[in-house]
Amino acid sequence: MYKKNTKGWFKHWDFLIWDLVCLQISFILAYFIRMGFANPYADSVYLLTAIIIELIDIIILLISGWLHGILRRGRLQELGVTIKHTVLVGLFSVLVLFATQTGETYSRAVMFIMIGIYFVLNYAMRLLWKYIVVKYRKNSSNRSLFIITTEDMADEVIHNVKEKDYSKRCIAGMAIMDKDLTGSEIDGVKVVANRQDVIEYISDKWVDEILIISSPRFSMPEGLIGTLSETGIVIHYEIPAVDGLNYKRQQVENVGGYTVLTSTMNFMTPGQMAGKRFMDIIGGLIGSFCAILV
Repeated sequence: MYKKNTKGWFKHWDFLIWDLVCLQISFILAYFIRMGFANPYADSVYLLTAIIIELIDIIILLISGWLHGILRRGRLQELGVTIKHTVLVGLFSVLVLFATQTGETYSRAVMFIMIGIYFVLNYAMRLLWKYIVVKYRKNSSNRSLFIITTEDMADEVIHNVKEKDYSKRCIAGMAIMDKDLTGSEIDGVKVVANRQDVIEYISDKWVDEILIISSPRFSMPEGLIGTLSETGIVIHYEIPAVDGLNYKRQQVENVGGYTVLTSTMNFMTPGQMAGKRFMDIIGGLIGSFCAILV
């Protein structure tokens, strides 16, 4: 049975945990720098602050969706995301602390120092942990992937699988459908079959998954996917992009018994929805508290 990849923020729960750890380390170091070497959690104000900033960090990560695609982002992209995330954490922390009147007894210097340290630690952590995760997954590939494509698409497909696939797959071979290149090698991957014998080859060899990517100038043989499905192997095939909708986010859904490609400017994930609801509750509580004081 094919195991579906985890989606949403939970897929990168490790980055979430490390983010929270970096925030607490930054909080402690900032306290040491400003207040001296003492236990910040012994003070009820700073203990409450430590809890508040952690909750704010979690909410921002859930709502923003910045954990999505974190393994594919380059260093400059990650730098931009880290800056935005750090600024939001600092801004909302200050607002919540002053809204609850905690900010009157909390050192602003500790907050500013914490934000600076947090930015450096968080950015360094993301780069280091991404390097470790990607290297580990590449060295522990446990699912074999067979590629079926055309000559003009071969280099691009191999490059994308090697650079953008983080699901522990290793390329087990390739079939070129529009030309007989059996025995040759493309970008380190051996071509082991062509249009005539690809079914026979896959039936005789151990393959976990098949990726089918076709060129716009070539149509895959009719019945290919159906025949391959009978082998019980998991098959991935590209859904052609719809002209004019390439800038929008897309996902596959079932509507009225039809498999459709739903396109919109953005999707709200369950995590973002829960985060929004939580923020509504927090906002309501703060408003009620302020109304009582007035």
